[in-house]
Amino acid sequence: MPSSTTSVSSRELRDAMGRFATGVAVVTARDAEGPSGATASAISSLSLDPPLVLVCLDRKSQTLGVINEAQAFAINVLAEHHQEVSNSFARSGNTAAWEAVSHESGASGAPLLDEAHAAVDCQVEQIVEGGDHQIVIGRVLEIRHPAGDARPLLYYAGKYLDLPPVEVAVEPDGLTEVEPAPPVRRTDVDPRPIDTAEATLPTAGGAFRLLAHERRGGDVTAALVYGDPAAHHAPVIHAHEACLLGDALGSLACSCRARLDAAQDAIRAAGAGVLLYTKRAADGSALRCGQGLGPDLDAGAGLLAQLGVRRAAFIDPASLVASALGTEAVAA
Repeated sequence: MPSSTTSVSSRELRDAMGRFATGVAVVTARDAEGPSGATASAISSLSLDPPLVLVCLDRKSQTLGVINEAQAFAINVLAEHHQEVSNSFARSGNTAAWEAVSHESGASGAPLLDEAHAAVDCQVEQIVEGGDHQIVIGRVLEIRHPAGDARPLLYYAGKYLDLPPVEVAVEPDGLTEVEPAPPVRRTDVDPRPIDTAEATLPTAGGAFRLLAHERRGGDVTAALVYGDPAAHHAPVIHAHEACLLGDALGSLACSCRARLDAAQDAIRAAGAGVLLYTKRAADGSALRCGQGLGPDLDAGAGLLAQLGVRRAAFIDPASLVASALGTEAVAA
């Protein structure tokens, strides 16, 4: 039987759970003395039928006391431009926070912030003891979701998480400006990694760092990293579609192996870059060269984010083919 004692400190637990990125919301309630609100990230949907959500609040929270009194509350999900709203409601005695936001009462009487990314109005269903916190379970009465597609405010490891899109830089000698386009996305596989691995990979032209992500469903995406892409002003990026016949077996029926070598040469010449080695987006086959829909970029985007790459120069595929064939690429 497990022991009831533990050597895990509060700080260790806080730091470990801080590695789990969350959204940020302001939990609001109202009693006879007026509105109350607290910033929270320990929030989750609990049930779809009946519609239930939960929020965990510190026992010392003034807002928790108001929720107990009113038996109602609202979860106001924040967008990325609401950092100051989050900071204001995180302070105790946050009267000034209410002066900076507009709001109206929901069906339960709880305040709904007008600019919330989404607002969920609830009646208290149950309050469960949870150590130094209480778990408030609410039955959803009303949902408001303003028009627009703002990005959410995220919190990770004790700070707000900024995930800007990758910018594209223009470089000479086979590197070209590329207009950002939505990648082919697979809906049958969760793009989040369930396991990662890292190793040093010596090659004829120098040592690369090998990163590998395994996703649910067994898909593995690898990246060959050269230099420090995050520190470079425009690291060279190339997404290579896996080809068993060309890459591994050296078949001359395609130019895949030569293009792979040419991409590594270009990355080394630039001083920093990433070669994403991916399955094809169509069916994942490594045997049908040239018949896919292009590389599956979902996991590749995750690898670039992990590496801190925000700007990149992308290799023109035509230049790679020309290099692989030993010719010069010219305009048609």
